[in-house]
Amino acid sequence: MSIVSLSTGEPTCIVEDVRAIAAANGFTIPPGSVDETAFLLFANAFDATCEEVIKLPEYEDPRLKPVAVEGGERKFYLPGAKENPLNAWAHRTILKTATAKGPLSGRTIAVKDNVSVGGLPLGLGCSPSLLKDGKHPISPIDAIVVQRLLAAGATIKGTATCENLSMFAVSYTSHSGVVHNAWLPGYATGGSSSGCGALVSIGDVEEARRGGKDSRDYPLGEGVDVAVGGDQGGSIRLPAAYSGIYGLMPTHGLIPYTGIAALNPLIDHTGPMTRTVEDAALMLGVMAGYDGIDPRMTPESPMPDKVPKYSEDLHAWVAEKEKSGEWTTKSAAKGLRIGILKEGFEIVGLDPAVSKVVKTAAERFRSLGAEVKEVSVPLHKHGAAIWTTAARPMMPNSISGNPPDLLSHTMPHLQPNPIGQTYYDTLVHRNPAAVNILMNAAHMQRKYGPSLARKAHMHVWELRAAYDKALEEVDVLITPCNNTVCPKHPAGTAKTDDNPEGFSERIMDLFEPAIGNTLNTCSFNVTGHPAMSMPVGWGKAEGSDGRLPIVFAQAQLLRSIGAALHAVGFDSIKPTALEMFRSHTEEYLLRFATHIRSSMQAERRTRPVAHDFAMALSLTPNTATASLLQPRLKLPIPGCISYPSMPEPAPPEAPIPDFTALLQPLTTTSLPRYVPAHFPAFPSKHAWVHTPVYAEREKDARKMREKATQEGLLAEQALRKLATAAKAGVLKAEKRRSSVLSGPGKVVNGTAASKRVEDRWDTFADVLKEVGDEEGEEVEGKLGGSGPNDALEDIADEAASEGVVVNYDMDYWRHSVGGRASRV
Repeated sequence: MSIVSLSTGEPTCIVEDVRAIAAANGFTIPPGSVDETAFLLFANAFDATCEEVIKLPEYEDPRLKPVAVEGGERKFYLPGAKENPLNAWAHRTILKTATAKGPLSGRTIAVKDNVSVGGLPLGLGCSPSLLKDGKHPISPIDAIVVQRLLAAGATIKGTATCENLSMFAVSYTSHSGVVHNAWLPGYATGGSSSGCGALVSIGDVEEARRGGKDSRDYPLGEGVDVAVGGDQGGSIRLPAAYSGIYGLMPTHGLIPYTGIAALNPLIDHTGPMTRTVEDAALMLGVMAGYDGIDPRMTPESPMPDKVPKYSEDLHAWVAEKEKSGEWTTKSAAKGLRIGILKEGFEIVGLDPAVSKVVKTAAERFRSLGAEVKEVSVPLHKHGAAIWTTAARPMMPNSISGNPPDLLSHTMPHLQPNPIGQTYYDTLVHRNPAAVNILMNAAHMQRKYGPSLARKAHMHVWELRAAYDKALEEVDVLITPCNNTVCPKHPAGTAKTDDNPEGFSERIMDLFEPAIGNTLNTCSFNVTGHPAMSMPVGWGKAEGSDGRLPIVFAQAQLLRSIGAALHAVGFDSIKPTALEMFRSHTEEYLLRFATHIRSSMQAERRTRPVAHDFAMALSLTPNTATASLLQPRLKLPIPGCISYPSMPEPAPPEAPIPDFTALLQPLTTTSLPRYVPAHFPAFPSKHAWVHTPVYAEREKDARKMREKATQEGLLAEQALRKLATAAKAGVLKAEKRRSSVLSGPGKVVNGTAASKRVEDRWDTFADVLKEVGDEEGEEVEGKLGGSGPNDALEDIADEAASEGVVVNYDMDYWRHSVGGRASRV
């Protein structure tokens, strides 16, 4: 590489600078040498070149100039808690063009808070202390996707809260506070596009309330029709899955990322989050297409005027099915090849219930005429590791503001502060993942050097080829998106008067709910394949009576609906209508069952009776009396429909034997002579009389595991003490016996007594050596002392000092009438 020119002005570098730069590269230049003089000259020349660029005025690409909107000036405001109860909004505004009419006319949109919207702050979900001048910059540009959405007639209502630096998969790390799930406040929405998921799902919650499916009335605030999210490891798909909406991560490079804060060009994606598949196709058609700026785009990226009309293609496909008579409940999916990815159901932490219902949902395609089979991609189980090691080394560059190697739009208005102690102190108790990424990158460089990242990049090609090969056999691969129903926000993450920053003192409390969340999502980010999350039903929320999107109703319900419709004269039904009917039916049955349970609990019954059903009918809308069900009860029911059986309740347990008559006298009279005086008194009557105790049970799995581990350690210590005491008792008894039988010159059965004692001692020591436990080794160590008797005394004294009571002393032996002693 050449030198532009030698500096002729005043030097800006000194020899100490040259030496420091050399040391940073791991070598030294001989001090005072000609080499050092030459490199000092080169350093000054290079510094002059840098100063030349610094003095140039900032350049703003005219292609990113903000679009003119109604009213001219763009205004925004920070919504208060009353207007923003879910904390899903970052900033509010109303932006729309005066003349543009297009496919998104009338649609309201929110964009993730890492997308540049001219005139609005760019927050990134982080504290302003991490950015230049300690404040969030006002964006001077419109991201390409923002320009295209406005040109298509959309109305942008504001920016949506995102997780801190877009680096967390659950929704409680944003600097503004936790983002609540619209279906169940207090529970996570998923991340990092958390606010987008909550705002879009508000429409579904409101629809459920209008239809009488949800009687709760907690505040939601204003939502939007669709949103623009970002995805580097699952950040579109996870919030969509937790919120019960559709989230599409498109093919890498299909939608330009220009004007959006990046983490790593290798894995950066942006895409739509919607309530319907049709809206997702509509937004994709508007957002996709080459922009001439983004280096993520490839020769396969279509020009804007060549982007397929995804929405029109979708409706044309349905129309063709209807024309051919295949748009029915038995053939609507005919021609589709569905693959159930085997390794996707083997990930660590996958809830068996989630696995079961996702497979059941996949089987629906078979009933609709599709070919469904299991597909294996063994490398998928290593996908998360490949994603981590391939992408993580470069992520600190984005955090610190360094541009990528390829020419791209670097968003000059976004200037992070240098990484230091402030970065750590600000994030370690809010989003420790942002600190861990820096630690991981440094760890890789220090221990493995660049070779591991290079190797991971080669495995990216291998993983991409493995998915491509599987997709030659099938059209779609199905996996669970999230491994569990979304978790509850950890204690300490909510901002309160006592904890105004929402800091959690224990880092693992923040990390634990997110561990393993991206095992089925992140590998597709690194290979560039498109991926979409779609809701399949509902799941039980842990620690609450509420429910959250996940689970899919059984096919029996669909068959029951079909049988009822056929009985009243319908020959066929569109799949979309059938699905809507199923959804309404499921909602009705769930509400009906809830009323039955409430009636049972009010009367303290464990099994329902006729009164409970009558009460549920009277409380359920549109079914005031049971007579309304009479016409339906006469419908013929096909034999293929099975009915769930109610298992008989378990027989009552046998009563606990009453030992009062036997044991009560022992607590009120003096103890018999055969009971040693040092024995403790008998316990109270509660030891043998049944006393109901209603103790609060621990429900936190982590605390239960910690308590079980602690109790196990205590039990092991107690057993070791008892074993030590028992051995000490045997040795002391042997000592007493030897003192009686081993006098000078005494011979028993032809063998000197002292010799027999020594033989017994050697045998006992061998036994202890074979046992090999800690106490045995301790006793064995004492055998090297002055003799057996000294060792016996030491062991016995040690056992007694530990407070262990064992009846080995002859003073406590029971004496018979004849004066002979026997052990108790």
